[in-house]
Amino acid sequence: MQCCAICGARQDLRLYEVGDGDNITRRWWCPDCLFRSRRGGVAATLCPVWIERAALRQLPTKPVETRPASVTMIRTGRRLGDSRAV
Repeated sequence: MQCCAICGARQDLRLYEVGDGDNITRRWWCPDCLFRSRRGGVAATLCPVWIERAALRQLPTKPVETRPASVTMIRTGRRLGDSRAV
């Protein structure tokens, strides 16, 4: 079970992304600690729910934009046989 990164509370936690640019860390915070941190000038944004679920299941972190080197993406437009392609 997760606990708040600041006070150690175990209820009403949400996962927040803290930082800017490439230095983003994810932290579990309770509402009180989030309020105090935002008043202190910390830029924290709420993570999407699917990231929270993955963190709860302890899935490995992986950027969404990455793909294996063996996979090549082929971007195609409309097919020539498609009547709307003309």
